[in-house]
Amino acid sequence: RVVNLCQEPLVLTFKSRHKEGMTTTVHPTGSDWKSLDEWILPNFAEALVVARCSGAGGAAPAPNSLELPLDRGQGAVEVPGLGAFAELLTPHPSHRLLVLGSTLRVHNRTDVPMILRFHSAPPGHTIHAVQLEQTIECGADLFGYAPPSCSASSRFTGCEPDAQRGPGLLLKPNALCAVPQAVLLPDTQQPAAQQALAQQQQAWVSVRPAVAGSSFCHPFSVSARGWGPATTS
Repeated sequence: RVVNLCQEPLVLTFKSRHKEGMTTTVHPTGSDWKSLDEWILPNFAEALVVARCSGAGGAAPAPNSLELPLDRGQGAVEVPGLGAFAELLTPHPSHRLLVLGSTLRVHNRTDVPMILRFHSAPPGHTIHAVQLEQTIECGADLFGYAPPSCSASSRFTGCEPDAQRGPGLLLKPNALCAVPQAVLLPDTQQPAAQQALAQQQQAWVSVRPAVAGSSFCHPFSVSARGWGPATTS
């Protein structure tokens, strides 16, 4: 299976000793995952590479990523020129999941739909003008995440969604989103050994329940290290 949580289509090219020229384009999917069985199983594909779509008007082909082996349960390669990754996961023994998008994700583990906004660099008071497509959000069950087993409720449980929610991304209960590449910032507090993979794994966000009358919280940072309040240097 593959889900594309980027905001643009990407090209997959499969590597096999038995057949060449196996290429398919994966458009943004959200939760509507696509099967890759027809490319992998009949042709014994061993690896794949990922690239952005080539520009129009005879532009040079976009460079490919490094090869991502398919015989392992996990792995990741960076998509050149995009800042996103192709990450192979095994959320269930019955299948593997190829995730196209940033490796920094926000997961809504509450029972209330949330509105998510992205902000500029710290202290993060300016709302980022990036266009947010709903296809960067998908059900977390695809990643093997179930809703919390404990019974939880809040004063917003059962409220009608806000029809005039304004700009922002709607993040449903037990859904996650891949943070768009356009809002990722360098995480200067990452150890040097991790900088190659996580150098753009920080973003500033604010959230509010998707119900009328609710307000956004103060911006806070999310990164591979976790989350923290907005602070000035």
